[in-house]
Amino acid sequence: MRKLSLALCLALLATVVAVPSASAELGGPDTRPCVTGREYRAVKKGMSKTRVHRIFDTKGQLNSRNDGYEFRDYRPCTGFLDYTLRYYQGRLDGKL
Repeated sequence: MRKLSLALCLALLATVVAVPSASAELGGPDTRPCVTGREYRAVKKGMSKTRVHRIFDTKGQLNSRNDGYEFRDYRPCTGFLDYTLRYYQGRLDGKL
């Protein structure tokens, strides 16, 4: 009986230790290298490129740069078409 209770205590302890780490991952910030619809809707014209990258958790991929304009593609978490944003002098100028 003593061996059974020790085994039960160890199993219970393992469960208690494992559960908080799993729930912390689920409730933590979104750090996937893709853009969710909520993140895309959160960025507004005039925001700095740095702020957009903090919201998106990714810098995306530079598409082109010309005369102060910069076009960057960001991979969406769902769907097939990339989100393309246009920056002018480091500020968000438009969503394409």
